[in-house]
Amino acid sequence: MNKQDIIDKLSVKLSKKEGKGVNYPKCELCGIIEPFLDIVLEALDNGEDVQLSNFGKFAVKENKTRNYYNMQKGKVELSSAKRTIIFTPNKKLFAAQKEEEE
Repeated sequence: MNKQDIIDKLSVKLSKKEGKGVNYPKCELCGIIEPFLDIVLEALDNGEDVQLSNFGKFAVKENKTRNYYNMQKGKVELSSAKRTIIFTPNKKLFAAQKEEEE
């Protein structure tokens, strides 16, 4: 699923909302989602955790440097430290998923 699929499904979901069917133009929804994603990426870039209720937590983990053998040079070298994004899903997310399967 890509960003456009999310915008399409969000548009359909908002228009079918019980009692208050709201029709947002897709360009307006794109204008909402783009800044949201920018804020999340900026927070992760600054090393902050991003926690979304009933969904999960995004955190930045720094991997340490480590030794590896470079076969082309024939010697042991040191790799640089890297940052990765770790997602930890909320327990409620798994419970909701299990209920849907049953």
